[in-house]
Amino acid sequence: MGRGRMPNPTAVLLKGYSNWIEGYITDIKVRKSETGCVVRARAFRSMRKNDTPYMVQVDFPSEGSFDVGLSKCNCKAGLGHCNHQIGLLYTLAHYIKMGYKSIPPTYKLLMASKRHPMDKVDSEFGLLPHGSALTYQVVGLPSTSTDHYPPFSLLSQPCNYTTVLSEKESIFYSGMTVTPSDAEALEKETRGHTLATSMQKQKRSVQTQAMKRGLELEPDAAAQYEQAHLLVDSTGVLGLLEIKCPDVDSVLECKYLSVKEDGVLALKSSHEYHYQMIGQMGITGITWCDFFVKSRNYYHLERIDFDEEKWESIKTKLDLFFFNCWLPNLCL
Repeated sequence: MGRGRMPNPTAVLLKGYSNWIEGYITDIKVRKSETGCVVRARAFRSMRKNDTPYMVQVDFPSEGSFDVGLSKCNCKAGLGHCNHQIGLLYTLAHYIKMGYKSIPPTYKLLMASKRHPMDKVDSEFGLLPHGSALTYQVVGLPSTSTDHYPPFSLLSQPCNYTTVLSEKESIFYSGMTVTPSDAEALEKETRGHTLATSMQKQKRSVQTQAMKRGLELEPDAAAQYEQAHLLVDSTGVLGLLEIKCPDVDSVLECKYLSVKEDGVLALKSSHEYHYQMIGQMGITGITWCDFFVKSRNYYHLERIDFDEEKWESIKTKLDLFFFNCWLPNLCL
């Protein structure tokens, strides 16, 4: 943590990140000292939430380069690689990034803690701890639910693949042509397709347990996303939303998410989910997609921007598969 110490192992950094993002760091207090300032906080125990929290302290010098002086915690690793101290640093870094001039009111406490109860008040988001900013600074949020569906015209797609079709293949290919009116009719027929009986019948034979769980939890996850986010950016441009509901306690358990060098949790650009969203944007012409992952205890949200170069690579490979494999098999 401070000068002269070995770098913290990745596992400790990840656990510290989890302590911050899941609200285990609470009751942060800052006071001045002769050499700088002292920050103290409580850290709930992840495996024994009802036990007395650990006491964490980090000292910062008043002059010179930003560095941690003394840091300690009354856990077993308190003088070494302590994830509670890392969690406190992540929390403080978040406050600095948000531009807070003082420690904000705690709005997320561990509800499982019975030794440290807090009064709850009603809000637009349900019962929240007294003093939470959401209980007195909430404005009416417009709903993303609407009967108006923006038109998605058929886009001109990149094509870097050339081939010569046989007469039979040419007939099959011509019969697969979709006109703008055909596309519009198909879009209207398949709205809300996850609830359609015909679609459900088709999915039964290939629906895994994970897919079933995702379909069941997706409406609740979408509602949680809708509470604080809208499918429009600051310029009013519409976007897409991709939801995943993995069967895990923490988003840190998701193999497709990783912590980057700057400490931010993000989707791996090599994962199939990233390719999935690039494909969705390439087909619809939408320039961004929000990726929302809902675990049992928390969620992860990030915005994926359209990558034209990546989409052209995907489209080329799809063309290669279609004309060399799929279409010839249709003509057998």
